[in-house]
Amino acid sequence: FNDKIIYAEVCNHLGGLYLLIDQPEKSLEFHHKALNNRNVINNPEGIAKSYNNIGKIFLDRKQSDSALVYFSQSLELCQKTGYNKGTVKALTNLGKVYLIQNKPEKQKEVLQRAFNISKESGYTIGMAESGMELGNYYRKLQKSDLAIRQYQLSLKMTGESNQSEILQADYYGLYQCYLKKGAVQEALENHILLSDIEKKLLNVENNRQIAILQISYETHRKEKYNQVLLKDLELGEMTIKRKTDLILLIIIALGSCFLLCVLLYLRIVNRQKANRILGKLNLKIVKQNTELEILNAELEKANQEKDIVFSIITHELRNPLYWFQNLVEMLSKKYQTMKPDKVQKTLLALDESAKNAYHLMDNLLNWSRTKLKRITPNKEKHSLLSLVNETIRMYETILEHKEILLQVNIFGEAMIYVDRDLFTCVLRNLISNAIKYTPSNGIIEIGCVENELKFLINVSDSGKGIDERNMEKIFDVNEYFSSPGLLQEKGSGLGLKICIEFVELNNGKIWATSEPGKGTTFNFTVPKVTMGIEPGFE
Repeated sequence: FNDKIIYAEVCNHLGGLYLLIDQPEKSLEFHHKALNNRNVINNPEGIAKSYNNIGKIFLDRKQSDSALVYFSQSLELCQKTGYNKGTVKALTNLGKVYLIQNKPEKQKEVLQRAFNISKESGYTIGMAESGMELGNYYRKLQKSDLAIRQYQLSLKMTGESNQSEILQADYYGLYQCYLKKGAVQEALENHILLSDIEKKLLNVENNRQIAILQISYETHRKEKYNQVLLKDLELGEMTIKRKTDLILLIIIALGSCFLLCVLLYLRIVNRQKANRILGKLNLKIVKQNTELEILNAELEKANQEKDIVFSIITHELRNPLYWFQNLVEMLSKKYQTMKPDKVQKTLLALDESAKNAYHLMDNLLNWSRTKLKRITPNKEKHSLLSLVNETIRMYETILEHKEILLQVNIFGEAMIYVDRDLFTCVLRNLISNAIKYTPSNGIIEIGCVENELKFLINVSDSGKGIDERNMEKIFDVNEYFSSPGLLQEKGSGLGLKICIEFVELNNGKIWATSEPGKGTTFNFTVPKVTMGIEPGFE
């Protein structure tokens, strides 16, 4: 785009230069090139300038009809774009056309419009040129006083500028008007000023003619130089032809040797090609072996995870189901003879056993779904406090039974952007672990800290804590670490693995801090909703 602008400007300047050295055809050619490029880049002001420049060429040739067409197009574009300077130039040039066509009324109209627009926009050169043309108009109609006023106004607007042609026309007009009125002194003063301007213009014209002669001389010299080069080229071609014939004989002589070399080369190339093919096949076999090794490793890992799952199912799930069966059997047989407080304790044990079995099954299901990559988060806006309160309801009975206080330190309407099921699963696992390792009369706290983009949620307990060696194991994806609870409850080690994966699926991070003997705090982050707008990441 910038290249086309620069090209159009260069063509425009070249057109102006060719017009100065009296080569209107060349000038017209370059102004048309500038116009075409400005049409391509849709530059209305530039198009208007090109129309105006082409109109000037036709005006210099006295082809008033063609000049009228181009000046009218320039005027229309300038008016549409609000280009006042271009509008003034187009109107002034139209005035010159109407002078040639002997249409004084139209001439006066366009020149007066040009003068008024120049005056409103503060365009002094436009006022000077249109004022000068109006002076010519009045002088032609024998209205010397009006013509003198316009010429003087034009001179005032021209001021100290370098508009010699306008000054010449103004002084000439004043000289003719004063001479016609019989004001000899004023006519003489303006004639003197006219002579000074004409001398200046004559010097300019002389310099222009000298420049034209220099250009013509350089052009002629280059043409002669090109003719000499052509002669040298012809001689060179003849020499080359003789040398070519000699080279052809040498080529024929060497042909048989070359053919032999080609046959030897082709044999070597074919052998190298066969070696390359074998090399590629070897690389392909090595790559396939590597892929098979990776697949074997993944299969072995999958088998190990399968064995872990079966082990969890056969050992961890059997224990709560065994106690559940025994407690139900005892209730069904001895319910009538059992004391109320013992019935209540048995029911509480049943509730805890059922929840443990459900919790283990839920973790197994979620773990298997993550391994099969069948979880697609369905993230929505949720109230953090509502999700926390909903999750802790299922633990009210066991908390009361173990005499553990659970405090929720979340205030206000904190809105998070998460998958509801993934979030509550993480929270259930962390609360379940906290209950498992917190003694009677202990405290579990759930709190949150807000920053610019996320909420930091923490689940703290006052249990026995985790030593540094075991802290490394619980976040190792290849370890299924679990330690017995205070009541010797067993765990599978799946819970924290699920927490890690589900927190990451919700665009968060999880970590823990612990001090043996004082408790453990699990921290994880979730995206927050600000001003009702969901975060822009998934």
